[in-house]
Amino acid sequence: MIKKAIVCCHEADQNMLTIFVDRWRELYPDVELWLGNDSVKPVTIDHDLPSVKITWGAGVSKSIIAAMLATGGDIVAKLDVDAWHLKNNLFDPFTDSSVMAVGHQWPNEPSRFLGIAYAVRREALLKIEVSQSCGSMRGTQEDIAMNHALRRSYPNGVHLIPIGQARRADTWNGEDASLIHCGIYGNDNKQREYALAELQRLACGGHVEATESAWVGMSVMPSRLHGVGAIVDHMTSGNTKPKGVILSIPNHAFRTDEDYDELEVKRLSEKHIVRRTKDYGAITKYIGICEQVQDDDLCIILDDDCQYSPQLVARMASEYKEGHAMANSVFRIYNTDLPEGYGAVIFRRSLIDLEKLKRLIYFLNESFTEALLADDAIMGWYFRNNGVPVTKLEKPVHTNPAESNYDDCALHKIAGGHFDRYQRTLKFLYENADAINKLT
Repeated sequence: MIKKAIVCCHEADQNMLTIFVDRWRELYPDVELWLGNDSVKPVTIDHDLPSVKITWGAGVSKSIIAAMLATGGDIVAKLDVDAWHLKNNLFDPFTDSSVMAVGHQWPNEPSRFLGIAYAVRREALLKIEVSQSCGSMRGTQEDIAMNHALRRSYPNGVHLIPIGQARRADTWNGEDASLIHCGIYGNDNKQREYALAELQRLACGGHVEATESAWVGMSVMPSRLHGVGAIVDHMTSGNTKPKGVILSIPNHAFRTDEDYDELEVKRLSEKHIVRRTKDYGAITKYIGICEQVQDDDLCIILDDDCQYSPQLVARMASEYKEGHAMANSVFRIYNTDLPEGYGAVIFRRSLIDLEKLKRLIYFLNESFTEALLADDAIMGWYFRNNGVPVTKLEKPVHTNPAESNYDDCALHKIAGGHFDRYQRTLKFLYENADAINKLT
């Protein structure tokens, strides 16, 4: 039984090729690796791989099948260059002669496999190639087309590796996995650099372990209270645990004139530190965590409507630069860098003078209450006014909206008018800087 593999790559991704090839040969020394070279944007760096051309776009599925057949293998794998393989188990299921194809499950559709790594028997490839009934093979998403074509020809011949065996690079927490996908950031050049950095990070020894942990702080709106537990559980499932989670929950939400579900508050307090506090607006999360921790502690601020990676604490703590406030997303207005809460913000507690910050909040509450909805703008101005640089993490950690909490009125949504609020808040702060500095 001759086993072969094709790694798909084109010019923009070619810096990942050497890392991939070294790892593949370490895990699969007896499986010859071919290069699936993009026919339009071919790899130009030196390599020693036999090569086949692949034409992407319409008809890519047939192009990939032709390339797999051209290798001469009895079983041929198709691989993505931005995936880091942790195990050599891709060909194991083929010990059963009834298995025609193997691939990792697609998370949102567990009946088909991901395109980042799958393998197919030659007899199945030949049958698909000559079949006139597989119209989906004309599609541009070859993993969908391949899956459908195989299932038409061999209804019981596709073996799926469980979802948990394939991880995204920014969510892998050191648990058992077969491969880690690093191409999570998109297709522009800057984001490709992030994918390359993820591969390099894994090649140097695996997931991140921080030498220092951090406290995590959140404030919660009443409508999002029931979803916060799931957000925190996911974020704290990584190897580097936070020192603790501080939930700052007002006694009454004045922004929305709502009370909190006290039974849910009690349930949360059984697992986390719950601080009942005055409602300072969106900046309550900063006040709450600063009141709880020590000056030399690291603090990470999160929003209550986002899903954060289990690697968040480790990644942010390991990349923290002393004397800075850092965020996964930094937004610039009026030459002021704003640390965006939805992307998480990390800072040393000693960088915030709590009494000075509270006096600023009291001033805004008396003079410009709308600003209390723009905590990112307030903190961007506060840090700049106090000589604290606001910088973006070199390798940002991926963040998703939390479906259970996300709504059309999410306060951080720029398109929902928050950009204008940022501008008005900063304009007011700069126009009243002298008065504010005298108070603080």
